[in-house]
Amino acid sequence: MKMLAPALKGTHVPAEVCILYSHYNDWTLQQPMQPNKFFNLREHIQLIYNALHDRNMAVDFCRPSENLSKYKLVFAPSLHLLSGGDADLLKLYVQNGGTLVGTFNTGLVSEHSLVPNTGFPRDLTDLFGLEVWSFDPLPPGEEII
Repeated sequence: MKMLAPALKGTHVPAEVCILYSHYNDWTLQQPMQPNKFFNLREHIQLIYNALHDRNMAVDFCRPSENLSKYKLVFAPSLHLLSGGDADLLKLYVQNGGTLVGTFNTGLVSEHSLVPNTGFPRDLTDLFGLEVWSFDPLPPGEEII
């Protein structure tokens, strides 16, 4: 690699895909009384990252509050804690032509860990075209038939 360093200096492979990550969200999911005690955010994010990596796609990690306009595709993996401002930024990103993929648990609580009195996902029901009023997570290995 040392011999290649001069040839590689200044090169950059821009990512067109982004995975949203928030330390506050991660910390919140580690607190007691979460929807599913078997869920691991890092493993969930790793599944998405691996799928993209296996397809040779460069991936950036960003906070939900960052400017996402340079990305064609943004993943919001279990973005449990979501502020109203961050929800507005995600809506703006989609309105401007971006594609947002949200997974389960996205938008369950506000930045103050308050559950919305409307359905889930908090402040994104219009964006995703769905409204969840209640859910019951299953333990590992259990299925509904």
